[in-house]
Amino acid sequence: MTKNDICAELSRVADGQAFITCTQLSRALGIRHSENVKRDYLSGLEAVNGKYYLIREVADVIKEKCRV
Repeated sequence: MTKNDICAELSRVADGQAFITCTQLSRALGIRHSENVKRDYLSGLEAVNGKYYLIREVADVIKEKCRV
């Protein structure tokens, strides 16, 4: 899985947008509690209007957490 694969999937979940919300990311990752997503994947990232995260930055975090 490449960063581009992750970006494409997150963009699909976000209806083709360049930004994704915590709720959308929770749904994409299959994590029921969005607080866990905020803590594990979104902490330290800038949010536009407090809720929109740049998909490329989120994909970087996800890629860092991937293990082979």
